[in-house]
Amino acid sequence: MVGALNESWNAVDKQIDKIGYKIYLVAGNHDFDKINGLYEKRYGKSYYYFKYQKDLFIILNSTQNHLNIVNDQLKFLKETIKKHKFNNLYIISHHMIWMFNKELFNSNEDERLNFTSNYLPKNFKTNFWHDIAPVLLELKKNVYLISGNIGQFPRQRSIYCKNYKNIKFLSTGMGGGKYDNFIVFKNNKKAKLKIDFKFF
Repeated sequence: MVGALNESWNAVDKQIDKIGYKIYLVAGNHDFDKINGLYEKRYGKSYYYFKYQKDLFIILNSTQNHLNIVNDQLKFLKETIKKHKFNNLYIISHHMIWMFNKELFNSNEDERLNFTSNYLPKNFKTNFWHDIAPVLLELKKNVYLISGNIGQFPRQRSIYCKNYKNIKFLSTGMGGGKYDNFIVFKNNKKAKLKIDFKFF
């Protein structure tokens, strides 16, 4: 897949500069191109972590290995979780790498989800439930899996929420123009987290 061009990223950078906040990028399938490496030349490693207050945020590149988190990226994920102390863990990726579990989500048969695309077979699975979920389920912490690859068309879902044990699965989407949205996380004075979807 062809990645974005320098001219496109220059336009994005100008828009980001106007926001006035620190922005952390998450590579999507139209952004990351392993062949020319433009994304990482401009913005550095496509998977990384940062801490904010007492929470840990891990950004993953779900495009690098066809929605799988493997090899060095999987090692990075596990070592980062093991190495850091945190109250809450946020793992953010472009694709819903966690969706491929028929018992929980029925994603491959739900036509309102973007994963019924022709490029993925109906029995498609990622390594999330085999390699990543066991690590997360062992944590005595709240884990938030956040993705943004739904909602490109009005007939599709534009938000998705599901709770499973200590993991909250959230997905937002934009691109269709009708139900475009983003997620806002707010901590109140009692450190209670409020999650809200904002439509625009």
